[in-house]
This record gives sequence, C-alpha cells and structure tokens, in this order.
Amino acid sequence: MTSIYSEKDLVVLARAGQLKGVVKKPPRISATTIQNFADCERRFYWAALAGLDTPPSESMKFGTKLHVHQERWLKHGTPQGDDAPGKLASLGAMLLPRPKAPGLAVEES
Repeated sequence: MTSIYSEKDLVVLARAGQLKGVVKKPPRISATTIQNFADCERRFYWAALAGLDTPPSESMKFGTKLHVHQERWLKHGTPQGDDAPGKLASLGAMLLPRPKAPGLAVEES
C-alpha cells in the first residue's frame, strides 16, 4: 500500500498548519496497523497517529458495504440488497447466527 501523499505534499500540509507533528488520534490497533508499522514506520505515523488516511480502495468500499448488509441482517433481519455486496451477504447469511438471536452482540461499523 502506498500513500497518496508525497513528501512534498506533507511539507505543504505542515507549512499550512495542517500538521502539527502531534498525535491527533489514538491508534486503532489492528492487523493492518501493525503491518503498516512493520512495513514503514513513517506511513504508520501519518495514518495511525497524525490522521492522514489514504482514501479507501474499491475493495475496502466493497467490504464496508458487505459489513453494513450483514449488520442489518443480524440486527433487524432485513433482507440483503441487490447490489454485489448484498448478493454476497445473502450467500453467506446461512453461516451467520439468526437475526436478533438472544445474547447476540453486533459490532457497529
């Protein structure tokens, strides 16, 4: 994964006062965050600490939509949509717990 920001872009942002060199948000620790740190400590800093995330890829957008369909199904029993993520969620719905099952905790996206 490469950053959309060149070092020149980062300098311009810093000079404009948009980067203060401080932690703007606590890092969300995930496998990707750890991998980013292992791959490039600078990318980890900009993305996880300074808050300069790169725009989501098409795959990330698809995955986010898929999770929304699954969350709706688990929380409300709402049928999946007709878009590609909804169709994929429909195929996997039989592998998920019943909607509104007792004790079911659904993560918020």
